[in-house]
Amino acid sequence: MSKLLRKIVPGKSSKKKLEKEISLIVEDPNNPDGFALKVQKKLLLEHSAFFRDIPENDIKKNRKIKLEDVSVIALQKIVTYMQKASARFQSHVEAIETLKAAQKFEIEELFNICINHLITALEPSNVCDIYDTASTLSLSHLEYSCLKLIDKDTEKVLQTRGFLTLKKARVLEIIKRSSLNIDSEVAIFRAILAWGLNDSLSRGLDPNDLEMFLPIVRHMLNHVRFGNMTDAELRDPEVDKFLQLLSSCELWNKNRSVSCVSQTSSSSMEHDMRQYVTHYSHDMSVYESNQHTVKDGESFCLNIEILKGRVFLTRFKLAFRAFAPTKNAACLYVVLSATNEETNDQRSTRGTFLNTTDEAYLEFSNPLPARESNKVKIELIVKKAENICPLSVKSDIQIAMPDSKMVAMKIIPMDVKVDSEEEGRCIFGEIQYFH
Repeated sequence: MSKLLRKIVPGKSSKKKLEKEISLIVEDPNNPDGFALKVQKKLLLEHSAFFRDIPENDIKKNRKIKLEDVSVIALQKIVTYMQKASARFQSHVEAIETLKAAQKFEIEELFNICINHLITALEPSNVCDIYDTASTLSLSHLEYSCLKLIDKDTEKVLQTRGFLTLKKARVLEIIKRSSLNIDSEVAIFRAILAWGLNDSLSRGLDPNDLEMFLPIVRHMLNHVRFGNMTDAELRDPEVDKFLQLLSSCELWNKNRSVSCVSQTSSSSMEHDMRQYVTHYSHDMSVYESNQHTVKDGESFCLNIEILKGRVFLTRFKLAFRAFAPTKNAACLYVVLSATNEETNDQRSTRGTFLNTTDEAYLEFSNPLPARESNKVKIELIVKKAENICPLSVKSDIQIAMPDSKMVAMKIIPMDVKVDSEEEGRCIFGEIQYFH
């Protein structure tokens, strides 16, 4: 009978469990009372610095916490992550919503999961949404990844719904770039007009009313490089139609003449022909040999001297041989730093690589610039290594020079000696850069 009563009447253990649960509540457009999920207090405090800062008495008193500016889907992902230590997203929108919440509530692991998912999911159709989020939240690594794709697939990106709904400031950031991969300035001109049309309609304005339409796009049109258009492009029916409409406005006539003069007379990069950034690679010419395995704490270095031009270092491909007696028993965890010794400008990144055939890359969130006569020191420190063997490289000085002949770098692999006094151990397989 006592056992039966315990099943019917909650005992002390179940009561304690209820006391340890906290209800998280967010606004729900489908429910005036909001949407709530329960999570154990222990998990909440374990994963989030934000909730750890809430006074204990406030939590004990209500056992309810109302969260502002958090979507239902973001709350669901947060609670699921706390309970199962994993998160899956059906769309980039879910990942963005969760990313915002993870940053707000200082859930670092989930925040990193969201970043990695968005970088992997990047494509022309969603890059503008992700770029806007990255810029708003000041996420330089994600922002850089977005801009690389925007540069590569510019014309596809300019035709997406995401571009049309971007904030004006974001549109300006994109159309100013000299690295956009476009066949003609007409693509930029049409994209601006399409954006202005959508913006006008969304605000209930008449896009055919030039007095209302021109102020929306006037500043943007200053960044169209009309001086780089051919006569045939300027006579394009669609372009000519809009130019004639716009030229009827005195303000546009003044603006256009100033824009054209500045573009034809200025030698600044902003008014040069747009040139899609081409990334170059320098192969370190490493080869396999009977080297000893990499040790924890071991370091590998490169000294780079810029002999000609200006270079932007972007990423490094690692070269090693993974072997293990059992599957998944090889791993490598490293930290890479690069320092321009003249400017003291620094970049750093880290990476973990498992027993896999995938290529191992370490990429800077922002490229490291260096100009002629600058010297850059690259240092890779091994934090943890198991069953990883480096390759070998000749100690001779190497010269990196792309086909353009516009830049040249002298690369000196520094010998790393270990207990066996081996020379030529190298874990760098390739250096990637642009100029």
